[in-house]
Amino acid sequence: METLDLEPGGEDTPEGQPPTPLRLLLYALGAILVLLLGSVAVGRSPHHPYERFDAQPQPAISTTELDPDHLIPFALRDTCPVRTDHRNYVTVSFWLHNVALEPALLVGVQGHPPLGGLSQEGPALSGGTCKRPGRSEKAVMVEPESSRLYTVRWKLPDACPEPYPLEVRVTYQRSGQVLMKSGYVTVLVDMGGIGFVQCPKAVPDAFPTS
Repeated sequence: METLDLEPGGEDTPEGQPPTPLRLLLYALGAILVLLLGSVAVGRSPHHPYERFDAQPQPAISTTELDPDHLIPFALRDTCPVRTDHRNYVTVSFWLHNVALEPALLVGVQGHPPLGGLSQEGPALSGGTCKRPGRSEKAVMVEPESSRLYTVRWKLPDACPEPYPLEVRVTYQRSGQVLMKSGYVTVLVDMGGIGFVQCPKAVPDAFPTS
């Protein structure tokens, strides 16, 4: 029976190839090298297991609801015809409407620090009607969906007043709260349509005087 000679230097060893045990060792080293290179190629090593790079969850977008306590409970409902003598004063009567869901104490109204040279003349008064404004200066409890008429008189400057909006500062106290707060309401969007003697244009007679 014939056998294969596996000893180094045997007759069946192909010429130019290393002996069989050395060849097996080289194969083993080659396989290890391939595994190492493969680990580097996929971003891992035998000491650092492969980690999947799945898509990271996006952070949820948080939305902050507006706190109703930071909203002024009064808004402009309507404005009466402007009253002016076109030289010294302009008087604006307007309705403040309670847009909240509960009563609110309307403590007072004051003309916002004026733009265009106007300044408030006297205190703001409440009550009455457009034709006959009231004279009250007291705080008023205004129910939801109810309104209160206020009248503010501004003194005109010597120069032509700028056509800026007129604003008032509304001081109020919410039901069940101790602190008083305030906010601003625009009561006249534009004074550009009112003629004044100080201004280089005709004075219209569309506004009543008082």
